[in-house]
Amino acid sequence: MTAADYNTRLDGLKDSYDLIIIGGGIYGAAMLWEAVSRGLSTVLLEKDDFGSGTSANSLKIIHGGIRYLQDLDFRRMRKSIQERRALSRIAPHLIRPLECVIPTYRKIHRHKLALWGAFKLYDCIACDRNDGLGASHRINAGKIISADEFRKILPSFEDGVITGAAQWHDAQAINTERLVLAFVMSAVKRGGHACNHLKAKEYHLKNNHIQGVIAYDELTSAEFLIHAKTVIDCTGPSAMQRGLKENIGLAAGSGLVRAVNIVVRHHIADCAVGIRPAQSEDDRLLFITPWRNGSIIGTWYFSQESPAETLVITKQEIAHCIAQINGILPSLNLSHDDITLVHLGWLPLGFDGASKTLQNKFEVFKAAQMNGPEGLFWVQGVKFTTARHVAAHTIDVVSKQINKPVQLSVSDATPLYGGEIEDFDVWSGDCQRRYKGRFTAGTIDRLLHNYGTNIDTIADYLNKDISYGEPVPGVPEAIKAEISFILDHEMTYTLSDLLLRRTDLGTFECPRDETIGYCADEMAARWCWDQDTKKTNIKAVLGRYPEWGNSNSLISL
Repeated sequence: MTAADYNTRLDGLKDSYDLIIIGGGIYGAAMLWEAVSRGLSTVLLEKDDFGSGTSANSLKIIHGGIRYLQDLDFRRMRKSIQERRALSRIAPHLIRPLECVIPTYRKIHRHKLALWGAFKLYDCIACDRNDGLGASHRINAGKIISADEFRKILPSFEDGVITGAAQWHDAQAINTERLVLAFVMSAVKRGGHACNHLKAKEYHLKNNHIQGVIAYDELTSAEFLIHAKTVIDCTGPSAMQRGLKENIGLAAGSGLVRAVNIVVRHHIADCAVGIRPAQSEDDRLLFITPWRNGSIIGTWYFSQESPAETLVITKQEIAHCIAQINGILPSLNLSHDDITLVHLGWLPLGFDGASKTLQNKFEVFKAAQMNGPEGLFWVQGVKFTTARHVAAHTIDVVSKQINKPVQLSVSDATPLYGGEIEDFDVWSGDCQRRYKGRFTAGTIDRLLHNYGTNIDTIADYLNKDISYGEPVPGVPEAIKAEISFILDHEMTYTLSDLLLRRTDLGTFECPRDETIGYCADEMAARWCWDQDTKKTNIKAVLGRYPEWGNSNSLISL
């Protein structure tokens, strides 16, 4: 992109807002939608692309809170149940039920009877889990299955002492990147503003009061001031890098860990399976989740002294992950070469009075109460599933603090961008009939689950030129109209934006050369890239995937 394109890219950006949100992960995106839908003039600033940081690190599971039974934390469980239901209702094209299992043993906390009782209690607490959901999104009750049934699910599992397995259902996000985008686009359609590749360089203060943010455009090097007397910083560790931890004595900041999930080529099981690693120091489970043509496995946690601009994991740390998997499933014989993608993200540590532990609750801090500037709020979120609830709570808090009345929250029932669907099965069946003969069944299914009701706009491109219906080179079920639709409507300015977050073309493994080449050519034509810019964008995409060779480290984000 050249400086000449600057004004068109940030068209409509105002000089002043009620609220500035910093950070375009799931928390910032949900916060933008919440604020805009409740009547606040709001802009979101993201230094890279929406959903490109920690939000990209996910097992893709939308949790219903069953894990909180072990601590009898019924309040958090209820909230997780409600938020899983809300996401299934407002983005039904991007969410689907997911079967989950864990093996049972003779130990009391993993015993069949203990887990059977837990399921019965959970099902009572979650009695309204399917309210307002169509048949395709209903969450079934949990049950106990036999050891033989479990071994059919996971034949490579060789632990001979299991007594059976516990089976329940959660939900899976089909495309987490587009779920983040759905919140952003919903706000933009309602009149909010969202700017990717626009960095909040520093806060603009007057007498220790927030007056706005000095923004730096990463694509054009332009710098300017956006005014607002309230800022919500949703960047987590990046907020610490701006000095918040040191300057306002943030009690929550006891440290950070790097959270790691790996994507592998092996399709290990048709459902999510939780298994305790051999020789593990704690009782934590690794989950193997079906994903595209393979699986996602995680989560591992590696210590980190302080946040860095770039997340790095070493080859030795990946070797530790591989060894743990092979210790559980030796016949898998996993190696570095089987890993197609590594997800990395920051998670905060808290202090439980004896030792550091993973922070598991969100917090909203008002900087002025800790010697920071008036008008600044910092949100620390930890769970993808509950981001919408945290946003609703935060806007309530901020509204009271700044004495700015807002409308009641309806974001738990308002369809997101692409999700205006009453009954997913009925709607998808109708689309299959309407577009049969125009697209293959696989293409229709892809379009439905990635773009939702935007399938009609994408199909309209073929009315302009039938060539838009041709496959994207290297991806038979993707069509060229998708690329044009995204470039026309979805704030896509780098090749990584397109391949890693707007489409699913790069979310499992590195796309084929012809796919990268076609998409790079389309973007170059759209944004008048020269050859150097095009090569830089291609290099950035390729750098996102593992190339083990003799390298000692992998830079993932």
